Amino acid sequence: MTKEQLLGYLLNEANKNPQSYDAQFKYAFEMHKNNGYLAAIEFYKKALMINPVHSEPYINLAQIYIAQKDYENAEKIVIKGLSYFPDNNELIQLKDAADKSGANMLWDTASALYQEKKYKEALDYYLKIQYQTPETYTMIANCYYETRQYDRAMEYYDKVLQTKPSDEATLFMMANILITLKRNDDAKSYLNKILYINPNNKEARETIKAIDDGEEGKLLEMAINFYENKNYDKAFDTLDMILS
Repeated sequence: MTKEQLLGYLLNEANKNPQSYDAQFKYAFEMHKNNGYLAAIEFYKKALMINPVHSEPYINLAQIYIAQKDYENAEKIVIKGLSYFPDNNELIQLKDAADKSGANMLWDTASALYQEKKYKEALDYYLKIQYQTPETYTMIANCYYETRQYDRAMEYYDKVLQTKPSDEATLFMMANILITLKRNDDAKSYLNKILYINPNNKEARETIKAIDDGEEGKLLEMAINFYENKNYDKAFDTLDMILS
């Protein structure tokens, strides 16, 4: 029997026996082996509708979705399978694979949008990442900062500081926002934390001096220095302090 004859026979059996789990599964499995993913998905689902207490269709559907980079549906089918088989190692491993692959895809998409300065669109993707890290919190905060949602930005920078309390860049961004909001005393507390961690941090020391002197000219000088050193983001951020 040729491959085409076998597939035709199994399809006929599946259609003649619509209430047979085995008939639906056998056709789905054969199509799966031959990369006929659409038909495999359809008939694996039919098999599960007849009898959901079989682990193989959940595992095989998840494998197909991951192969198609459809990580959202992969995670959904794995979660459903785990509701019946919570200790199934294959399902647990597939969930981990779907989560990691999905997170990587979302991160790459979000980062590309961020580089294009499409901050609102990037934010949508960063927020979809299920298991967020301090790096994810930083990028979410940066998106809120760039769209001038300062309270939300501070909320996420604070999440970074909960796990990385000595992160100088995050402390400086908190100070930057507080200066923009005219909360100079609060800003100085963050800048002083930076100097406690790193007494040689020139930016923190100069910013405190500018606040104490009340000299916009000093901030303008800092902005020019940042610009000349091609640190454009900090240059524009410093200009925002002056103009806000």
